[in-house]
This record gives sequence, structure tokens and C-alpha cells, in this order.
Amino acid sequence: MSENIAADELRLLIERIERLEEEKKAIADDIRDVYAEAKARGYDTRTMRECVKLRKLETNERQEREALLDTYKAALGMDYAETPLGRATVARVEEAIERQAANIRSEFAAAESGQTETTISVNGGPAVPLDTVKKALDMVQGRKRRPTVSGIAADYSRDAASAVN
Repeated sequence: MSENIAADELRLLIERIERLEEEKKAIADDIRDVYAEAKARGYDTRTMRECVKLRKLETNERQEREALLDTYKAALGMDYAETPLGRATVARVEEAIERQAANIRSEFAAAESGQTETTISVNGGPAVPLDTVKKALDMVQGRKRRPTVSGIAADYSRDAASAVN
């Protein structure tokens, strides 16, 4: 009798697994159809698969993977700044920084000579005390490395935080 019960139970489990395998195949076919539709509409399915994979991750794990990927790419010379578009972007950012620095220097010189107030405002920005601007200029001029977009943002945040303190 116990052999009959065990055999029936085993048969039921196997049948459940078979039904689930059929459902899994049907779902896989549906997913394949969605990717085929996306490809027909001009989407890159490899990138879509990567997005699906990334969305499954927790935010901090995804950010950690992206940071690690950026680190590996930089180590292998695959950094954005080393591509033709990246070099052009860096050149434009450097030009913009130099123009902004020239504007600040001229405002600073006018303020030091007493022609304007002891605060300056560049391009309609907020009024900044002269000594804070001088510290920021000294910090920027003392840097030897080429600026990157992420580096500029980090430097700005750090400089602004130190200027407040």
C-alpha cells in the first residue's frame, strides 16, 4: 500500500513539473515574440536584455556593478574620454571652463580694484564673496590633471562644501 502511495505521489510531482515546464516554454516563447517585435520596431534587443537584467538588481548593487564596469573599462583603455567623441567633449568642457575662469578673473580684478562690490556674480549666478572665489580659483589653477565631467561635478560639490565651511 505504501508503495502505491509513493508511486502516486511521485507521479503527481512529475506531472506538476511537466505542466510547469510547458508553461515555462510558453512564457519563453512569449518573451521571444516580444523581443522579435521590439527588433522589428528598431530597438536593440541585446541592450534591452541588459536593461531587464539590470532592473532585477537592487539599486546599490546596480550602481556598484556600473562603477566596477567603468573602472574596468578605464583600466583597459575603453574610457569615454579616449574616444573621438570623448576627446571632443573634453575639449569643449576645457574651453568652457577656461571661458568661465576668464570671466571670473575679470570680475575678480574689477572687484579688487574697487570698481565693483566685494561679491561677484558670473553669468547671472548668485553673488559669491570675493575671498571664496579667490580660494576656488587657486584650487582650480593648482590642479594638474585634465578635467572630466564627473570630476568637475565632484570638484564643484567638494569646493562648494568646503567654501561653506
